[in-house]
Amino acid sequence: NYAEKRLRSVLVTVPTLMQATVESAQQLVFNLITALVAPAMAEGEAPLRMRVAFAIQEAGAYRSFKLRYAAGFEADDGDRSLIVPAEGSFVGTAHAQGCGMYFSGGRHANSYGKAANRTELVRMREFSWQDMAWSYCLPFPRDLLPHQWRGLVVAVDSNRSLGELPPERVDQIMRTIEITLKNLVIPSLKQLQDEAERP
Repeated sequence: NYAEKRLRSVLVTVPTLMQATVESAQQLVFNLITALVAPAMAEGEAPLRMRVAFAIQEAGAYRSFKLRYAAGFEADDGDRSLIVPAEGSFVGTAHAQGCGMYFSGGRHANSYGKAANRTELVRMREFSWQDMAWSYCLPFPRDLLPHQWRGLVVAVDSNRSLGELPPERVDQIMRTIEITLKNLVIPSLKQLQDEAERP
């Protein structure tokens, strides 16, 4: 019946599909960044880490997002299951602006999305992984989301700076990440919609 189907979707279908999607996204982005930065890494430098998380704003939550599905996180990452404020966080800002946004500690003007002011960036850092060198957050339209979600932002971050690259090259990388994420996430969201509409 409907109740059993809804329960299975919430407990099994959505978590299984979303976790598989976030793991695929992390691997693809890791491979992309590895190809770019590995030749330039100094001996003894910390290994490259790439993390991807799905920050979800659920139907009853107007002021926060929860990092619900993630890949590339380690057990001692303090933000592994973080509840992120919608106001002031990078996830929340990207969601409010409705576009992909790149953030780097040394870059207060965001050339890829809309500019974020210095106060916002300071507040964002309070909720960030301490080793984070940059982050890219991509929101998805609500009409693609399961009905129990108000928002979805895919957050990518890394401990390896892109600061040595020219800004236009960084923008190109972020566009490649955006295309990669959309190609993975949108089919998964449509699959969830199809599942929900199936009798």
